[in-house]
Amino acid sequence: MKKQILADGIVYLICMAVAVLLNLLVSALLETIGMTFGLVEYYQRAWIRVASGFFVGCAILAALIYKECYKSLEFYPSVLIPSIALAGIVQMILAAILSFNPILAGGVRDLAGIMSFGKGFDSEAMIEKIKLPMCLAAFAIYIACEIGCALLFGYLGKKRRAKSRSELIPTVSEETEENPQA
Repeated sequence: MKKQILADGIVYLICMAVAVLLNLLVSALLETIGMTFGLVEYYQRAWIRVASGFFVGCAILAALIYKECYKSLEFYPSVLIPSIALAGIVQMILAAILSFNPILAGGVRDLAGIMSFGKGFDSEAMIEKIKLPMCLAAFAIYIACEIGCALLFGYLGKKRRAKSRSELIPTVSEETEENPQA
C-alpha cells in the first residue's frame, strides 16, 4: 500500500504542476477580461488569480481521480488522502524554495496577501511583506480544497460506474418476468 501511495503521489504531483501552469494562462486571460470590465485594482485581480487557482487546480485533480475511480470501480480514501497530501507537501516545499512563485504555487501568494492585509493588499510590493507562515497556511487551504474535491469526485466516479453497471445486469425479479419458467 505504501508503494501505491508513493506512486499515486508522484502522479498527483505532476497533475498539480500541470494545473498550476495551466492556471497561469487561465488567470492571465481572466485578468485581461476583468480589466476590460473595469477591475483594474491589484486587490481585485488578486481575487481573480486566487479563484482561478482554486478552480483549475481542483478541476484537473478531480477529473483525474473521477476517471480513475470510475474506471477501476474502487474508491479508497485511505490511499487517496495520503497520496494527495504527499504531493501537496512536496509541491509546498518546492514552492517555498522558490519564494511561492506563481509558476509553482499558483494563487497561493495572492491568497496569503489577502489573508494578511485584506484590502491593503494593493500592489506587488506588498508580496515581500507576506510572512512565511501565512504562505504555508494559504497553501494548506489549497491542498485541503484539492483533497476535498478529489474525495467528492472519486466517490461520484465510483458511484456512477456502479450505477451504470447495475443497469446492465438484470435483477432477479426482471429475470423471472422475462423467463417465467425459471
